[in-house]
Amino acid sequence: MPRRTVAFRSHRWAAILVFVLLAGMLCGCGRKLPPSPPAQSMPPVVTDLSFRLDENRVTLSWTVPPLQDQEQPSPAGFRIFRARQMSSEAGCSSCKLDFRQTGDVTSRGKTPGSPLDFSETLLPGYQYVYKVVAYDAKGFDGKDSKSIDVAF
Repeated sequence: MPRRTVAFRSHRWAAILVFVLLAGMLCGCGRKLPPSPPAQSMPPVVTDLSFRLDENRVTLSWTVPPLQDQEQPSPAGFRIFRARQMSSEAGCSSCKLDFRQTGDVTSRGKTPGSPLDFSETLLPGYQYVYKVVAYDAKGFDGKDSKSIDVAF
């Protein structure tokens, strides 16, 4: 009979050990999240976006923004995004705008302060919203510029 007691005690200790190990794996230290990418310095933000409307063509204009620090990458180009909705829906504040890339302007050979522009033809009866995003040589986007509304 003493053997059963020893066997029972060793199984009990094994069960306690397994419980402690499982509890340790569940509680662990730190948060369990996917790894985050290393910090990336983003290209500068376009701050002077404007537009001109000539008949049925809109021309967006801005300048290459200056770098804020030595580590900030120079913009390799600018992506132009457009959202379009019917003029009758333009006052809807709860409607989500669906921005899609409509153009790309390279800044190769341009220095900070150099003017850039992009133009396209508009369809009547729509409200257009544009924004410009700089990207670096690796293709990483910066932050959005302010958006501008064009009613046509």
